[in-house]
Amino acid sequence: MLHSMKGQFAEHLLGAGFVSSRNPQDPESNINSGTAGNTIYLYDCTEVSPYCLLFFGGDISIQKDNDQETIAVDEWIIFQSPARIAHLVKELRKELDILLQEKIESPHPVDWKDTKSRDCAVLSAIIDLIKTQETAAPRSLPPRFQDGSRS
Repeated sequence: MLHSMKGQFAEHLLGAGFVSSRNPQDPESNINSGTAGNTIYLYDCTEVSPYCLLFFGGDISIQKDNDQETIAVDEWIIFQSPARIAHLVKELRKELDILLQEKIESPHPVDWKDTKSRDCAVLSAIIDLIKTQETAAPRSLPPRFQDGSRS
């Protein structure tokens, strides 16, 4: 199981562009880590909150797992979530992606004084969710990976 997890992690790092090879012993690999044998040590990692991961990470999907609603990032990192929150996050993510595409195609600043504008409403909702999570008490269980293991 550990070997499978290492392989999945190497695939994820390769897909994200952090490494140039699946083989951790490959001298061409550009991971910012030290390696010893088949073990990968990551030293420069930053913990991110689940909402940050959901809004700025990979594709998100809503699933049902053992009669419980979940929301997943790239079908790899899975968070338990009430259905209404999962759907809210998914819709906000879709709106954020549209907003970012519009800003790339036609750059202009957000008018924060116009609180009824779509730009302001979407960004304010995301900021509020992230702030709410940062001030909430830490959860007792970390997110689960696709194979059911916890981080």
